[in-house]
This record gives sequence, C-alpha cells and structure tokens, in this order.
Amino acid sequence: MDQITYCDYYDSPLGKMLLTANDHALTGLHFVGEKYYPAIDPAWRHRADARLIVRIRLQLDEYFAGDRQAFDIAVEPAGTEFQRVVWRALQKIPYGVTENYGALANRPHRAQSARPTGVIRFRL
Repeated sequence: MDQITYCDYYDSPLGKMLLTANDHALTGLHFVGEKYYPAIDPAWRHRADARLIVRIRLQLDEYFAGDRQAFDIAVEPAGTEFQRVVWRALQKIPYGVTENYGALANRPHRAQSARPTGVIRFRL
C-alpha cells in the first residue's frame, strides 16, 4: 500500500512554504515559487490538521521565534543517492554554523562535488 502524502502551506518570515509529509516523516519543504518547486500531485491530501504537518508547523514557529535550534522530526526527502548523502550532511551542520559548498562537499568525501552540492542546497 502506498503512503499518503499530506501537504499544507506555511507562512514563514522568509516567504510562503509548501510542507509535504507522510505519516512518519517530512518529505518536502519548498518555498513557493522557487526554481525547483514541485508540481502538486493530485493524490496529495491538503490537510492542515495532519498530525505531522501540525508538528512541523509548531517546530517552524518555535525556530523562527528563536526558541528552537534543532528539529526532532524524521526527514525522508525523495532524491538520488547523492542528494540523500548531501541532505544527511546538511542535517549535521550545527545551529548557527555556516559551511561553504567545498567544505560540505568534502563531508560526503566527494571533493569534486562542490558545485552539485550548491545546487542541491537551494532545493532543500
């Protein structure tokens, strides 16, 4: 049986975002209008009251209010193996720390990957 994908919008201080989640994890977080904004799948259920959507929204509120530095929601974005490696590396960057693309590319031991890492970074 396929998992249900829930979606809803979140008005962040940085702009409107689309949140997507299944029953277990955040599957996507996109700024509306971004270059890689996904097409809304007709099978997705627009549910502001979906359990995980509610938790994501609350944690984003706390983060933008300055009261949260880490999220405790599982993340399962769809992507290539390379993209998943980079996203895992991004999740290890501590709050308030900035890393350049070269340093980030070296985390998954792919020194030649700085440019692709930069492209992926903006898709998150």
